[in-house]
Amino acid sequence: MNESNLIKQIKAAQVAANISNAELGRMVNMDRQNIGRFFKNEGSPQLCTVYRIAKACGVESINVIK
Repeated sequence: MNESNLIKQIKAAQVAANISNAELGRMVNMDRQNIGRFFKNEGSPQLCTVYRIAKACGVESINVIK
């Protein structure tokens, strides 16, 4: 899975779970603005950050590392 598809999958899970960027930020201890940057694919987040965001949105961890 490429990076763009992974971010789209995580965003879809966030929307399906009805989690706002602000709420997601609180869940993973990040600013809402940084959550927005993540979904715009700006920067290079560490794998642990991607995992935390994905897990908070309900994405299976195995899908993150594929």
